[in-house]
Amino acid sequence: MADKSCRENESGDDSLSASPQSTVNTQPLNSWLQVSVKESSRRTTTSLKIQDSFVVYLVETKVLDQLKICPEWQEVPITVSGSDCASTSLVVVWRRYSEFDLLRDYLLDAFPSVVIPSLPGKRVVTPWQAAALDKSDPEFVEKRRVSLEQFLKRLCCLPEISSDPILLAFLKTDADWKKMVYSKQQLLKDSRLKALSAAYRIKRPNEKFEAIRRYANELEGHIGNLLKIRAKATEHLYGVHKIHVNYGREFSEWSSLERQDLADGLQKIGQYLDAFSEDIDASIESEEDFADQLKEYHGYCDSLRHICVKQELLLLELQQCESTLESKKSRRNNLSQGKRGLLDGLKVKMFGDGTPEQKEEKLKQLDEEIVEMEEKVKIATEAIEKFESSALANVEKFYAQKTSDITDVLITHVVMSIDQCKKSKASWVNVRQACQSM
Repeated sequence: MADKSCRENESGDDSLSASPQSTVNTQPLNSWLQVSVKESSRRTTTSLKIQDSFVVYLVETKVLDQLKICPEWQEVPITVSGSDCASTSLVVVWRRYSEFDLLRDYLLDAFPSVVIPSLPGKRVVTPWQAAALDKSDPEFVEKRRVSLEQFLKRLCCLPEISSDPILLAFLKTDADWKKMVYSKQQLLKDSRLKALSAAYRIKRPNEKFEAIRRYANELEGHIGNLLKIRAKATEHLYGVHKIHVNYGREFSEWSSLERQDLADGLQKIGQYLDAFSEDIDASIESEEDFADQLKEYHGYCDSLRHICVKQELLLLELQQCESTLESKKSRRNNLSQGKRGLLDGLKVKMFGDGTPEQKEEKLKQLDEEIVEMEEKVKIATEAIEKFESSALANVEKFYAQKTSDITDVLITHVVMSIDQCKKSKASWVNVRQACQSM
């Protein structure tokens, strides 16, 4: 699904991203390399005589076109522990889930105008099982492997991040990769307190980004409700099918009491009902795939809100600069006309009025401060205009991708449901034929 929705779109330089790169490669990574998560492996470490086990995933990166390789890829050294990577055409590294999570956090900070893909959840709760699947459960690990591969393929579709050294190092090296990320995040991290209060301090919010925030919240709610309803319906359907095992057993046992024709018919009915009970297993797996694809877009809502928060921070910074500029201009105007505010009036009463030279010096200082603030307002205005233009363009790309993906997901789900109904119908047709043969 990621491959179909990826489109090579032109993208300008995003100076607001605070990314280490100076220019943006207009070619996405998937135009010259192929990334996949091939397998998983369990590792064990011992610290203070306590054993800790965890799962790692093998990320394989294969260069498809040497002529299109970006210069930044060549600059990242291949340093993979325990791996023989003599050629740059194929590189493999082992990564933990926490490293994927760290990569996403970094990209959210480094590229705030880009809709960064979501990661699979940390827990899986299946309604028809007693508890959440253990993180070491093979089924859970395999589902996570597929979702992590989808995450990387989504990233490789984004031209804005294609030359980022941290992302390239994630694919190519495991030597102190986390230290590289932490050193960059210290430069990129915004004040969390400032981000939380920005929305309440903005005087003139941008309606387009307010609409994006409302859409993200409502989409998250609709998908969340859909997942809950699907889980209840699937649990009910699973129970209905599985209870037919009892039907099958009773018919089979009953057949041992009867004579030939009736006995054969009852035996067949029992077998067909057993088959009806087992048919649901494959459908349940398809239902889980359907849910995982919806959960991906449930997670995307967080990325959309992150874009809105960044826009609010930039807008707040601009409005603060404008307010400071207005205040300095007002002070300069009052001083030149001999007007005094309450604070200035108190100062005159306490220390007396200044000399003309002092007044001239204050006017000169205010003029310099006004020029400085006008430059800051100009820079802040250009920054937010550039961010908003880039962010809105990326959100539109996301909408197009979402429409295509959700359409495919729903069609696949409908086809799967039709196939399940056909299987169920076939089982009951067989039961009818067995009854007619008695």
